[in-house]
Amino acid sequence: MQVLAILILVTNVFAGPSVTDGIRKKINEHMAELKKNCSPEALKLENKLTGKVTIKWSIDDEGTASQAVVDEKKTTLKNAAVHNCIIDLIYGWKFPPAPQGQSVSAVLPFTFN
Repeated sequence: MQVLAILILVTNVFAGPSVTDGIRKKINEHMAELKKNCSPEALKLENKLTGKVTIKWSIDDEGTASQAVVDEKKTTLKNAAVHNCIIDLIYGWKFPPAPQGQSVSAVLPFTFN
């Protein structure tokens, strides 16, 4: 699995680059875990699965992920096992907190090839 790009969309302009950079760093720290657990091989799926899975989620002011969903319009790999695996991992990661009383939205496309 290869990550094509990381795009962090911030819904609060006060979050600033430190939050955005922190989210990128946290995702990069967990890429090996994601590859190990969510690849088609790890999930015992057919090895020829290819495409992109785009996940959107929110991060609160405690750094907790919530409301993670697959962006169906931007996802070409249509496999619920892969989708659920990525979402489950995201829920287990602790992110840099959003500003007090705010939330940050993140969007991350994963490319499998």
